[in-house]
Amino acid sequence: ALNSLLFIGGIFTILFAPIDLRGLAAVHRFMAAAKHPPVEVFFVDCDDCLYQNNWATAKKITNSIAAYTEKLGVSKEQAYQLYKTHGTCLKGLLVEGKIDEQGAETFLHEVHQIDYSDIQPDKALCSTFARIIGNTPCWIFTASTKEHAQRCLERIGIADLDWKGIIDTRSCKLETKHSNSSFEAAMAIAGVSNPASCLFCDDSVKNIVAAKAAGWRTILVGLNDRDTGARITCDAADFHIASLHALPEVVPELFDSVEMKVTTKKSTSFYISSAKRFLQGGEDKDGNKRGAVRVLTVSGLGEAINAALATAAVIQKEGLGKIDSIETSYPQIGAGSSSRGCPLIKITLLRI
Repeated sequence: ALNSLLFIGGIFTILFAPIDLRGLAAVHRFMAAAKHPPVEVFFVDCDDCLYQNNWATAKKITNSIAAYTEKLGVSKEQAYQLYKTHGTCLKGLLVEGKIDEQGAETFLHEVHQIDYSDIQPDKALCSTFARIIGNTPCWIFTASTKEHAQRCLERIGIADLDWKGIIDTRSCKLETKHSNSSFEAAMAIAGVSNPASCLFCDDSVKNIVAAKAAGWRTILVGLNDRDTGARITCDAADFHIASLHALPEVVPELFDSVEMKVTTKKSTSFYISSAKRFLQGGEDKDGNKRGAVRVLTVSGLGEAINAALATAAVIQKEGLGKIDSIETSYPQIGAGSSSRGCPLIKITLLRI
């Protein structure tokens, strides 16, 4: 609560200050009060995360792995324990010297020769990711193989979406998501440098813990433990949802957003009223009903910065939205010799 008060107080300090570089420097200080930067890349696990079928497919893979490891003198129970300990059975076999990297490729091919009929099409999930992918780069991040993940995407009915790609165990040099190096590899492949701008969904508590340690934002998917059926908890998870269908509820900034550009041509009170209509819904000037948006970005250029800040401050003070992030820049306005720098602010508000 204190941080919130200081944040709002800081905004009003800027409201009554000249719009210059010192004012922008103050805004940058307030940016640190926001919980996180905007999401630059969305990473999603495959098995038991993109689809859920009471672990029917997982059990098939477990049985296929067991059949393979028995040839290596490793029982089904031992193979499953290796998976639980190391993140994948393959990693456990490598650590214990039961297999080498050349044999790992044969292992990966053989154990994924399974029946995929238990994975059903999910039109609702397709619609959800179609809305995300249009705004945010999305990657599949799996400890399995690219071929296996691709087959899963095809069964779910989301293979034709504009995924940036599939990051698999080979991409991470056979490391699992228990290892920080896997998250570093994923970031390098995706071309993102700030861990805090990475959003990650997975059904494994250990993977979520590792992702949080790497600085990522995290969403734990699934409510119950595969082996015991008990409710699972995870302090490292920023959010915990039953399935990916709940994504709009926990990361609304990826959905239903609108930008309101503030100028000096209208009064601050006009923009405050407009922001309230966006966040509360209602009728537009033509009498058409409009639903409430989940995310409102208020932007102001030059002398309009004060009005943008005032609008955001009122919205948060009245409990209609919360300030999620503040971005500032100094774009060039005009062309040639008449070009000049002009301060720009963008304030992202999440509907409460």
